[in-house]
Amino acid sequence: MASPRIYVAIPAMDELQELPSTLLDLATQQCQTLFETYICVNQPDAYWQEDEKCAVCHRNQELLSYLKSFSALPLHVLDYASPGKGWKGKNHGVGWARKVLFEKILEEALNEDIIVSLDADTRVKPNYLQSIADNFAEHPD
Repeated sequence: MASPRIYVAIPAMDELQELPSTLLDLATQQCQTLFETYICVNQPDAYWQEDEKCAVCHRNQELLSYLKSFSALPLHVLDYASPGKGWKGKNHGVGWARKVLFEKILEEALNEDIIVSLDADTRVKPNYLQSIADNFAEHPD
């Protein structure tokens, strides 16, 4: 059996201050296992019409710009924050963002692959992903 690939799923809403550190941690992973990083920048679309929430929308747009320019590792960015692309109705929040991320990853992932869910402010040590891969290899069931 080939080594599993690791997919890192990160929901992000208003995380411009925290997410860059998390991404730098991922970029410096000492990991022999291939990994890919998926980020869902999200918010309810109605935030664009709410004065007290509009600042979140603008910070999310700054975050999307940052992610486009981030070159330390490849990123798959899901934009559910730009005008007209946000969540509609009652389906929103971090849980919904994780669900959308997992569904997107599962379009590509194989049964033996690993999905790691992080928060945008999670800090990890350089051997974090490799330790997950090693543990999986020792206990594949």
